[in-house]
Amino acid sequence: MGQKKACMKSTVISFMLLVVMVFAMSVTVAAATPTNVRQTSDSDTSVRIEWMGVAGTGYYGIQAATDAGFANVVFEDYRTSSSSYMYISRLAAGSSYYVRIGCGADRDHCYENWSSPIEVVTTPAKVSTVKFTGATDKKATIAWNAVSGANRYVVEYNGKKYTTDQNTYALPYASGASSAKVLSERVSSTGYVADTISAYVYDISALTKKIAKKNLGFVNVYPNINVFQIGANYKGHGMDVKVYNAKTGKAAFSGTAKNTSYGSVEFRNKFKYNVMYKYRARAYVTTTDGRKITGDWSSYRYVVNPKKSQYSVGSGKIKLKWSKLTGVTKIKVQVSTKENSGYKTAATLKGTKTSYTLSKYNKKALKKGRNYYVRILYYSGSNLSDYISQSRAIKVR
Repeated sequence: MGQKKACMKSTVISFMLLVVMVFAMSVTVAAATPTNVRQTSDSDTSVRIEWMGVAGTGYYGIQAATDAGFANVVFEDYRTSSSSYMYISRLAAGSSYYVRIGCGADRDHCYENWSSPIEVVTTPAKVSTVKFTGATDKKATIAWNAVSGANRYVVEYNGKKYTTDQNTYALPYASGASSAKVLSERVSSTGYVADTISAYVYDISALTKKIAKKNLGFVNVYPNINVFQIGANYKGHGMDVKVYNAKTGKAAFSGTAKNTSYGSVEFRNKFKYNVMYKYRARAYVTTTDGRKITGDWSSYRYVVNPKKSQYSVGSGKIKLKWSKLTGVTKIKVQVSTKENSGYKTAATLKGTKTSYTLSKYNKKALKKGRNYYVRILYYSGSNLSDYISQSRAIKVR
């Protein structure tokens, strides 16, 4: 009986020792691994990797693979513990790889105790061609060749940077800013950026959708020699102007201005005397590939150039005469005692009239010895001619 108890006691002690040994094994601390693994530079065929070393280690093992599971290892090498960086070469441009760092006492055991893998990237090819491809009233669109391996592009314009994963971008147009540059990038999941040098595009512009009527008109008029300059403010590379006979609606002549932001077209001896015309304009841009993109035509403006507009002074009267006009439906005669203001309409006449005798101003008879100013306004329907006849001071006798 005593021997049986002793045997049982021995068995219990052995079991307890086994439990203690198993527990001790379960709390064994894992070996230290390299930390702070990071990419610090790049080229189209290589990357530089740095890491935080492990105290007491003898060697570091470095692996690079095309997949995060390291099934396809494309680079493997080792460094002594005195080094904590590695250049990994013979890589493909614009590509992602996965790198991990191991450590151990010697070269045979440094490919263990792996760090967490990180994604590294190589430099993609440069954007080769950037083109101006289109425009709206507020934006200028550029496009470029898609670069294999690039997953982001940076567009720099007017001192600002914009990013996109597409190979086109609509820039918020800024007056006077006519060039932009684009570079390709490959960005890793850690935020590291491998980029290239920029490619440029020039002569970009927005395009005025429709030139406002108030922004279109004559900038210089020389009626005696029949020279008229039509100008406008717009966004674009130039402006088309078309002139029509106001009565028949038939196109008469046209011209083009090749100026950005503001342009004018000069017409010499094109406007026939005594004929009412209407004209309109539109802005345009020309893309890098030579394609012309136009805005909408503006509303019409009107003009007539009477060959003769004369006056003579009688007793308390001013006699006015002008040429017979075509396409004019209404004429207004206005008078004032000041050259630039205070005009009152003295008469509204049919467009077929060629004379009028003025005897009153502001419902009162003209005063002898006083200066008056007279102007004649010409209409096609409700549309006033941009050119009117304006007299100098006329002294009534």
